[in-house]
Formats: sequence, C-alpha cells, structure tokens
Amino acid sequence: MHKLGSSTLLSALVFLTGCGSLKPQDFAESKTKLEPDEYYLGKVRSWGVMENRRGEPHSRFTTESFGTRDADGTTTIRQTFFHPD
Repeated sequence: MHKLGSSTLLSALVFLTGCGSLKPQDFAESKTKLEPDEYYLGKVRSWGVMENRRGEPHSRFTTESFGTRDADGTTTIRQTFFHPD
C-alpha cells in the first residue's frame, strides 16, 4: 500500500511540475492556429472558475455562445454568462 501511495504522489508531482514550466515559446513550432472567428461560429459551451484577488477559486460559471457571420464577413458572437448565486 505504501508503494502505491508513493508512486501516485510522484506521478502527481511530475505532472504538476511539467504544467508549471510551459512558456509561449514552447508552442512556436505548433501548426495549430487560434482563429476565434472560426471557433465561435455556431454553438459553443464553456465552463470556468472565478478566483478572488489571492487567486483562490470561489465560484464556478458556465457560458453558452452562438456565433454568426454576416455577408460582409463580420463575425458576431452572442454569449450568455451563467453564474449561480
């Protein structure tokens, strides 16, 4: 049982350490492009966490977005923000 706990802890530490060291330069060779006007066309749902000034999570939220493109190429995104009280 002790070995299983140590392995799990070690794996978690390696995972968390790896995430903390990423920099924008690490993605310079990526072929993926951020194209929000394409991504938000149609229906999109998202989830997130609100943080206080100390960076501590204090509540959750969800959004529902719907994007359209006009004949002139203008993209319009309508977003509804849900925040439970």
